[in-house]
Amino acid sequence: MRCPVTIRTIRGTSPVMVWRCDAVWALWALWALWAVAALPLPQTPENLSSFQRCPWEAAEALLLAFDPPWPTGETMDVTLPNDVKPGGDLTLTLRGEEDPYKFKVPNRGYGGRVVQCTMPQPPEDDYVAMARAGPRCLLTDPPVMRCKISDMWLEGKGGPVHNHIHTAELEEAIGVLDRFQRAQALVDKANWELELVKDRKKNPESVSKDLAKEAQQANSFWSTDRRGAPGKCYPRLEFWVNATKQLEERTKKHFKKLQDEASSTHERLKKKRDKVAGVEELTVNDRDVWGRTPLHWAAAGGQELMHVANFGNQGDPRKSPEIQAVDPREWAWLIRGLLARGAEPNMCDVDGRTPLDLAVTAGNRFAVDALLSGGAGLDTSNRWGRDILNVSHQVNASQDILSLITGEVSPVSSILEVTGDRVGLGDRAEATST
Repeated sequence: MRCPVTIRTIRGTSPVMVWRCDAVWALWALWALWAVAALPLPQTPENLSSFQRCPWEAAEALLLAFDPPWPTGETMDVTLPNDVKPGGDLTLTLRGEEDPYKFKVPNRGYGGRVVQCTMPQPPEDDYVAMARAGPRCLLTDPPVMRCKISDMWLEGKGGPVHNHIHTAELEEAIGVLDRFQRAQALVDKANWELELVKDRKKNPESVSKDLAKEAQQANSFWSTDRRGAPGKCYPRLEFWVNATKQLEERTKKHFKKLQDEASSTHERLKKKRDKVAGVEELTVNDRDVWGRTPLHWAAAGGQELMHVANFGNQGDPRKSPEIQAVDPREWAWLIRGLLARGAEPNMCDVDGRTPLDLAVTAGNRFAVDALLSGGAGLDTSNRWGRDILNVSHQVNASQDILSLITGEVSPVSSILEVTGDRVGLGDRAEATST
């Protein structure tokens, strides 16, 4: 018996020859009967209770979900270097060991902040575990600062928020930060959409390219000496090749258009963002050459406050008439606004002074109240070796400030009551701080 041969093109595959013959079905039926008789049946459990218990303990299963070893060694205090930022990479080398351990700077971890690191203790003979080992570092609570002093902050450039504070434009300092953050949010969203288009186009372009390649290979194979296929198949094969080529071109063109549109939107929003403040990057914790953030200057009341530490009370070169005219409660309003927008209260300038150190030096009890309610730490030491309590005695701080520092009076707990009404917030701060 002779079985006819036909050519079939299955979508997504190369052309194949299909044999049509009743004998094939008979052979398949015989093989199925033999398989049922000869092959063993699937094994079933003796009782259903075996499904009720896992073959491992829950604690062991949990350990398998993470990379061992757990940090179970000794705990040590580590002071972060001046130039680190949250999320940065650091290494820690222990005495007597050659290879350093890598770890991430924890959130809100800036230079001078003390972190407690629990060191790993892997088996001495497990080299794989040693390679994966790393310390677990957390910020101390309450905050502890051990700042390194320097002459200037080399990477500090300041910014528009600093400039508005120096000219006593407090509302504009908050306003430019808000406008930039809103513009940056739009840029981030546009960038996410652009990356999404780039990621989504990979699979369709790859599939269309593979289809065109398979069609071309099939065409080259079957066109060689005609391979004995019916003549009517070749026009269909040529049509297949042309269709897959067009599909590949249309796919590329479609996703190129989407990517160009997303890229154009992204660039347009970046230009609009840059016009908001005249800079490409702006954060609430930007530093100037003194290592001071906007929160430092707000706590200092816009003053340098170097005269108190070095030369006695001889006047401040930055205390302009505009600065002098600002009410102390308005600086507290600015401090609360910066804290509500993510300002870090535990950061040091080049002299190792935190915003709280400057607020005590400036004698602004409203600023001290706002910083303490925002999480400012008392365990600090500046260039001259003085902590917050020593600074308060040096500048003859008022009893209100001493009561806040020593804990006799609790600070205002909320830092989120920030509105555009500076006077209104100042009145509330006065009422709660007296």
